[in-house]
Amino acid sequence: MHRLARLGVVAILMVAVSLLAMAACSKPAADQVDRDRAAYLSQDSLVTAAVEPLTVHVGVVYDGDFGWDRSTVDAVVYRRAAGAPAPVPSLSDVAARVVAVLATARGGGWHIIYASCEPSDSIVAGPTGPTSTNQQADYVLVAYGYRIVDGVSYWLSVRSDAQVDGRGFIEVVLRAPNRSDTNDLFADRPAELTNHDTCIEGGPIPARKSTNGQPIVLAERLAHPAVGGDQGDPLSR
Repeated sequence: MHRLARLGVVAILMVAVSLLAMAACSKPAADQVDRDRAAYLSQDSLVTAAVEPLTVHVGVVYDGDFGWDRSTVDAVVYRRAAGAPAPVPSLSDVAARVVAVLATARGGGWHIIYASCEPSDSIVAGPTGPTSTNQQADYVLVAYGYRIVDGVSYWLSVRSDAQVDGRGFIEVVLRAPNRSDTNDLFADRPAELTNHDTCIEGGPIPARKSTNGQPIVLAERLAHPAVGGDQGDPLSR
């Protein structure tokens, strides 16, 4: 009986080792190329000024036909809570910060291709810019861009959300192709918007929704070409 018990324990251990080995084999693998691209984006001047710790996701390739993730760096470069010490920034004050972020981006070789200005319905034009009697009314600004370095394309998203009561944030997201992607995912070179062409930079932000350019997004995750995904959608790379 003791020998049978020992054999049973050995069998259980062998099964456990096999399961661990299978789990290790199925775990998404990161490659040095994806690590290097994540590290490169983490050093960009747009995110080194973050006011909170960076969120860094290194791209991986999944087994089978499950596709892959792209390396992504997410940074909050401005945040203000409601009730923070005066002065309370206006919606235009936060927009000016976004303009400064985009100026830094342009200076770093990023091509801005899309801009969106979207105020809440209750926001109206005021003597010093958009405003509202609703303290929770907000104004969302979004901009997308891309940059080519050594034949590799990188994607940029800038998004701000500011409320009349002073609460708000500005978030910068940078993303790189996975090693399984084509290196240059912007080979068609989408038209660039100058700082005079966007609703964000072209003057006072409007009190009504306005967009400019092409809202092209480099998706964080791509389905394997064998199962389709967003293949063929010109606005999703």
